[in-house]
Amino acid sequence: MQNRIVARLTAPVIAVSMILIVIALGTAWYAGDSQARVSVMLGSHVASVRAAQEL
Repeated sequence: MQNRIVARLTAPVIAVSMILIVIALGTAWYAGDSQARVSVMLGSHVASVRAAQEL
């Protein structure tokens, strides 16, 4: 009886934990990818501003 209760409580906790881990990994990947794209755009913008200053 005790093992059955533990199993019924543990399974949902593990499932929710796995979902949260997947969401966290996806969010970390998205943040890293967004930062990389913004960095490229910012580098391009800085280069164009420097070129404009030289005119």
